[in-house]
Amino acid sequence: MHNFSSRLKEFIEYKGLSFTKFGKKIECSASQMTQMITYKKNFGIDKLMKISNVFPELNSEWLLTGNGNMLKDIPIEDTTLDNNPPVNIPPLATGFKLDSNVRNSNELLILKLNKEIRFLKTIINTVKSQIKEKEELITMMKNNLN
Repeated sequence: MHNFSSRLKEFIEYKGLSFTKFGKKIECSASQMTQMITYKKNFGIDKLMKISNVFPELNSEWLLTGNGNMLKDIPIEDTTLDNNPPVNIPPLATGFKLDSNVRNSNELLILKLNKEIRFLKTIINTVKSQIKEKEELITMMKNNLN
């Protein structure tokens, strides 16, 4: 992707959101979103911070510069999740030919599913971090009561 707006569009499409729904999530009106997506208005730092907070899986460096991957590569502590290798297309049975268009669409689907798995792992990691923070807060509050 060549510029900020096109990368933002890519992320919004990846999330399966309309521009209006995305705008609501970052507290931005539909008209503001349209202006920002069509280059008629710049994003302010407040909107960039809101995007970063609402979508912690989004790699801000990628959004701003195009460097790196769209999603952050956050390692998952639970190794049971990492023991699942990426899905691969099984070898075809002898004598069976699969149309190259079908095979290519299957490969694209598998790539998208692997991307979704990585995204879900990111969410799991974020939730684990939030749980840990809440547990620490509860422990601190209990200690203050004693």
